[in-house]
Amino acid sequence: MNDHKKVYLTLIFLLTLASVILMVVGFATEHWIISHPVKNQTANLSDETSTKFTGVITLGLFKGHRSLDYGYGSRSRDLWVVCDAGFGSCIFCNESSTKTQNIILDTAIARYKNSSSVKELNDLGLFNFGLWVSTIVMLSLGIVWGMVAIGFTVYNIFGKPIETVTGEMGLYLWNGLALNFSLLAVLLYVGLFINNLQVNLLPEEDILTGFSSKDKTQFDQSFYCVVGAVGGFFINIILLCVSGQKCWCSYSHAGEKEIDNGMILY
Repeated sequence: MNDHKKVYLTLIFLLTLASVILMVVGFATEHWIISHPVKNQTANLSDETSTKFTGVITLGLFKGHRSLDYGYGSRSRDLWVVCDAGFGSCIFCNESSTKTQNIILDTAIARYKNSSSVKELNDLGLFNFGLWVSTIVMLSLGIVWGMVAIGFTVYNIFGKPIETVTGEMGLYLWNGLALNFSLLAVLLYVGLFINNLQVNLLPEEDILTGFSSKDKTQFDQSFYCVVGAVGGFFINIILLCVSGQKCWCSYSHAGEKEIDNGMILY
């Protein structure tokens, strides 16, 4: 392999490594979204007391943190994602006890099923289980294929790969898979955000006290880490094209040469 291709492959290795790190950081941290809920009394308060009846919520894929001021000072609580796969819904719960978490989730589901006043999952702080778990699966697969891409990029730099999935064609394949799965994770989470999280993050008891997070929620750092990883894999594909790496296998050419030489192998 000439030095020109090795330079490009080194850049691809660094970008792939950075992309995988970004996805791992996004996966593990609790800043996919941030919300600033307010209580309806806030609009009537003077500037001196405007910090009352406000809050901050940061959420990841598995955990989060919230701080709400009910008028007596800020109260901070950790949050956990609790799900019922059978019903297809999840909720952010501020109790660490598994038993209490399940009771809170079951109560919210029962309210949704039996109450005529509750029209949407969002009204009780519930969100779609399918979109949530699909985001996690796609992101996990993106990380796996990104790590595979790292390994084969190193092999192409220092080894002598044949023209199969271990060689040039494989670099397109592994980076393409990592790109597609990480992009799917982003799109699925955007769908979850639009349908549920953007509308409401709060449990019913906070809503009844007057708090609202509707239209006060945005994407945060962890989400943009994954978006950055998608960009990294996309740039890798471009670099592979620019470097002259071929995106096909040469088995057909090899077969033609054998026939021309009068040799057929079984």
